[in-house]
Amino acid sequence: MRKCYSVSVLLVSIWSTGALAQVVTVPNTFSAGTPISASQVNANFESLGSAINKGIPGYETVTSQTFSIPANTTMMTQFTANCPTGKVVLGGGFYLGGAGLVQQSQPTVGGGLWGWLVGANNPINTAVPITVFAICAFGSEPMG
Repeated sequence: MRKCYSVSVLLVSIWSTGALAQVVTVPNTFSAGTPISASQVNANFESLGSAINKGIPGYETVTSQTFSIPANTTMMTQFTANCPTGKVVLGGGFYLGGAGLVQQSQPTVGGGLWGWLVGANNPINTAVPITVFAICAFGSEPMG
């Protein structure tokens, strides 16, 4: 049986911190007491809509090589998928091709690279394949 797990809650928390915010300018500004036209308001909404529809800048999913968790492994082994330089991790997960036991699945940063880390062991008599993926995008470090 093949299992697939992912985490997307991190995406919401990073998005809400402004780490992935993009600067959007609108064509019209308004002052109190000054008449405005519907076409000016619509032009502003069109600019905002266009920025929203472009999505998250630099969004990509990075997939690691397929690793093998050796048979009868009682100690946790860690596997990572790293984001390219200049990108932060939004979420991640793993594909587990058997009965391995996953003990951790979390974001990681080291050596200037963000990524997704999965720690697992394998108590059965057959090696188990595992592939890790990281969801990445351009951004700044959201955590202090």
